[in-house]
Amino acid sequence: MPTQIYNTASLTFEYGSQKGFVSSNVAVTTLKESLTISHSSLGDTYSQGSEIPFIVSIINNNTDKIKNVKIQSDLGTYSLGQGICENSFTPLSYTGPSMLYVGGVFLSNIEPKVYKEKLVFTVASIPPKSNALIIYKASINQFSPLSSGSKIVNTVTASSRSITSPLTSSNTITVRDEADIRIIKNMSPNPVLAGETITYNFSLYNYGNTEARNVTLNDTFTPAPGNINVYLDSQEISSTDFSYSSGTLTLPTYNSGISVSIPAANFIQDTITGSISIEPGMISITATGQI
Repeated sequence: MPTQIYNTASLTFEYGSQKGFVSSNVAVTTLKESLTISHSSLGDTYSQGSEIPFIVSIINNNTDKIKNVKIQSDLGTYSLGQGICENSFTPLSYTGPSMLYVGGVFLSNIEPKVYKEKLVFTVASIPPKSNALIIYKASINQFSPLSSGSKIVNTVTASSRSITSPLTSSNTITVRDEADIRIIKNMSPNPVLAGETITYNFSLYNYGNTEARNVTLNDTFTPAPGNINVYLDSQEISSTDFSYSSGTLTLPTYNSGISVSIPAANFIQDTITGSISIEPGMISITATGQI
C-alpha cells in the first residue's frame, strides 16, 4: 500500500533582544512501493452453489519491467481453531477459465497451478509503469460457511525476485441472508376411487439461513374434492383461516388470524472433515376431501 509521508520544519531566530519561533506548513508526499496489488470481487455476497468472479490487479511502479511475478490465492482457506480442529478447509473451488490483461489489453487466458488449499498464477512480465489484471472464477463448495453473518476472506500474495518482500491483499465476501424454499406435493391413496377421501400433502422446506415469513399456499384441485379439511403440522386449521372456492385452496386467507412461516435451516459442520451439511427448516400442510 502507498505510504503517506508528512513533514513539518521549525525555525528559531532572533531580532533585536527578542527571540522568535515559527513552524512551516505540513508537507505531504506519497511513497509508492515498486509493486502494488489489490484484490476485489464482482459482488460482495455469496450463497450455496454460487460462482464468484475475482479480480487481481498488480501495478508496476518501476522504470524497469518486472519478470516472473507469482500471484497466489489461498481460496479463503481457514481452520476452526480454538482447540476444535487444527485441519484447514478451503471454501472456494477454482472453476476457470482465467484471463490476463496487461496495460488494459487482453493478452491471453492464463492457467494457474491448482493445489488443495491454493492456486498460483505466474505472470511472465509486467512492463514499467503498467499493470496486469487477472480475472478468475471460484465457486462456493461444501466447506463454505452458510449461517447468517458468515464470511469468506480470500487473500492473494504477490512475489518476485524484483521485490524485497511479498505483497498481500484480501477480499471479503459475506453470505447472503435469504430463504431458499422447496415444495414437494404428493397425493394418497393411489389409486383413489370416486367417493373416497383423498389426501394432499405439501412438504415445505427452507434451505436458506433466514426464516420465510408470510407464506401463502395456493393450489387448484382438479377434480375438486368436497368437505375440505386443512391441517398445519397436524393441527387442524379453522375454516375461517383458509379459503376454498371452485377447487382452489388458499392458506391463509386474507385477514386470517394465522401467519405461516418456515424456519431457517440449520448448518452443521463436521469438525473432522470440515464438510457442512444442511438440515432444512420444514413445515407440513395437509388437505383432505371427498373426491
